[in-house]
Amino acid sequence: MDDTLHVRVRDLHGRDVRLTLRNLQIVRDLARAFRGGPIRLHVHGQWNRTESGWTPDSNKCFIDRYETLDPVPPGQLFCQMRAIPGNGWAQAADAMAAWADLRGLPATERQS
Repeated sequence: MDDTLHVRVRDLHGRDVRLTLRNLQIVRDLARAFRGGPIRLHVHGQWNRTESGWTPDSNKCFIDRYETLDPVPPGQLFCQMRAIPGNGWAQAADAMAAWADLRGLPATERQS
């Protein structure tokens, strides 16, 4: 019997990505997390470089684990961090722009 499960997920850029799961406990946990908020998947396998960036090979990329992400928008987090004395974000004139520049995000992907 084959215990693999093929799943389709949507990445943060809105692209549908096909991945493979082999761990039945992760399958159960992800089923409970379905539509519950943002998650980060940790995968290994073969990736292909395309014009739109790196994409996983659907039959050669496997989910190892996942983590639930905090749904708080980055702008709100930077407001909280700026309130903490003695850190570099408090001195930044535009913390969101500085963060986006560090991440190499184009203007179209910058969130508030």
